[in-house]
Amino acid sequence: MGPKVVATTEDGALTGPPAKLIPNEASWLDFTDLVFVDPVGTGFSGPAGSKKGKDFWGVDQDAESLADFIRLYLTETGRMGSPVFLAGESYGGFRVAVLARKLQEKGSVSPSGLVLISPALEFSMLRGEDFDPLPWALQLPSFAAVKLEAEGTTSREGLAAALKDVEDYAMTDYLVALASGVQQGGEAASTKVAELTGLPLEKVERYFARIPQSVFVKEFDRDDGQVLSMYDGSVGGPDPHPSSAWPRGPDPVLDATVPLWSSAFVRYAAEDLGYKTDEEFTLLNRKISNRWDYGTSPTKQGYAGVMDDIQDARAANRNLEVLIASGYTDLITPYSVPAYLVGQLPPLKGAKPIELKNYAGGHMLYLRAPSRLHLKEDVRAMYARATGEKGS
Repeated sequence: MGPKVVATTEDGALTGPPAKLIPNEASWLDFTDLVFVDPVGTGFSGPAGSKKGKDFWGVDQDAESLADFIRLYLTETGRMGSPVFLAGESYGGFRVAVLARKLQEKGSVSPSGLVLISPALEFSMLRGEDFDPLPWALQLPSFAAVKLEAEGTTSREGLAAALKDVEDYAMTDYLVALASGVQQGGEAASTKVAELTGLPLEKVERYFARIPQSVFVKEFDRDDGQVLSMYDGSVGGPDPHPSSAWPRGPDPVLDATVPLWSSAFVRYAAEDLGYKTDEEFTLLNRKISNRWDYGTSPTKQGYAGVMDDIQDARAANRNLEVLIASGYTDLITPYSVPAYLVGQLPPLKGAKPIELKNYAGGHMLYLRAPSRLHLKEDVRAMYARATGEKGS
C-alpha cells in the first residue's frame, strides 16, 4: 500500500537477499492517507509503563488498545472529521472486524470501510472439527487452483473461469459424498478429487478423498523433491526432509520472506524516514501467537469468529463498505471460505452488500504485481462509493 515495495519476480517470489526496494506503482497514497500500526509485541511496538505484553495479547485486549490508539491519533491530529477505513491481513482481517465494532460501541468512531485481506474470519472453518465435512469441501478449490497454475493458468480471469465447475462440485456432489461417510464418500469422490488436485489416486484413496493441507503440499511435487508453501501453493521449494511423511522445515514463502521484509523495512525506516533505533524490529512474533487469548472459557467454548461483528457493524452503519480480498492459491485461508460465510448471513435491508474479490496469488496476494494493481483498483472503487468522491 505504501510508496515503496520489495521487488519480486513475476510469480511473486522476493528477490535477494538483500531485498531490493522499488517504487510501488500500486500504492494507495494517491487516493488516501495511510497510517500503519504494529500492535504491541510486533514491529517496534511494546508495552509502556506498568503494562506487560500479555495485557495486550488477546482478541478483546488487542481490539481495546487499538481502538484507543485510533481515537487518540484522530483527536491529536485533528482528523476526527475524516472518513476512517481499516485494512488488515490474515489475523489482521479478523482484527479489523472486531475493531470496527469496538469503535462503534465505544462511540468514538464509525468506520466508513473495511478491507479484509486473506482474513481468518471463523476459525472453525480453518481448523474444523473431526466430523465436519465443510472445511474439506471449502479447501478443494484452492488445491485445484494450484494444479491449474502448474499447468499454466495464472491470470485472475483464467483462474476464475476454470475454477467455477470445481467450486460447484465442491459444494454439491463432493460435500454430499463427504457427508455420506468416510468409506462411502472416499469411494465416490477419490477419482474426481485426484483429477482436480493432481495427486496420485492411491494417495487420495488412502485419505478417503479428504486431503489434509500438509499432505497436499508434501505430495503434489514430491517427484521433483519440492514441497509447496501453505501460504501460496503455487510456490515450491526444495524439501529438506524428503523421507518425512509430513512437511518439515521452512515454508518456501513465509520463512523465505520474513527476513527480507524485516531488513527492508528497517532500512527504509532509517534511510527514507530518518527513524533510527537499536530496538529489534519484529515482523512476525511466533511467541505471541502461541499465547493468544481467543476468549474461550468453560462458559464460552468453541472457535473464535467475527461474522457476527461484521453483521452488527453493518447493521449499526448501513453505509459501511466491506471488501474481502482472497488469493486463489492460499492454503492457509482458502478463498472459498469467505464466500460461504457471507452467504450464511441474513440480508440487512438498506445495508451495503459485502464485496468478495479473488486474485491470482496466495495469502500475500500483493506479492504479484498484477494482483497488487487489481487490489488497488478494487479498493479505490470502494473508497469512491463510501465517500462519494475519489478519496479522502
